[in-house]
Amino acid sequence: KEQIAHEFALLRVPNRLLGSGSGWTLGAFGCAESHYRLLMHVLSRNLRRALVLEQDAALPMGVAPIMAGDILRSAMREVPYDAEILFVGHCFPRLRERENRWWVAGGACCTHGYVVSYDATLRLLPHLDPLSAPIDEIIRDLCFTAQLACYLLIPDPAEAELPLELPHGIFVQSWQSSAQTATPFP
Repeated sequence: KEQIAHEFALLRVPNRLLGSGSGWTLGAFGCAESHYRLLMHVLSRNLRRALVLEQDAALPMGVAPIMAGDILRSAMREVPYDAEILFVGHCFPRLRERENRWWVAGGACCTHGYVVSYDATLRLLPHLDPLSAPIDEIIRDLCFTAQLACYLLIPDPAEAELPLELPHGIFVQSWQSSAQTATPFP
């Protein structure tokens, strides 16, 4: 217990907690802190958009890094004008309608792969201090209530010349996949 208390003390997140979300773990605290710091970096560098990949982001088996890069570059040329969160890896999506290569999203869980805009960062940060739930739940709820304009990338296997369907986007979480189905992203 003393080790866990010490690890909590090293993170700034527990001092900003408000709610319980789906349950807090050290991993959820660390994840929220990482996303918070990254979003602060987006603001400090005045970045128009930033690609966020968690350490467990992986490519599905059969998708080479160069193929994933080509799919992402191609899809980014067709980003809807109002896009603030672009899920390129997701789970439990709520799809509304298709717009070019992107689906209008009523939310999605899992934040292992997304593109965030500067404007979304400005609106997202107040929801992270204090924290009311894990980061993926906060983003999901802001998408569901249309406080953020969110889109999902689900590549069409025929358009992208893919050997398989990618229902969860370009990236999957490696802990959800066996060694046969996922390749760590370099």
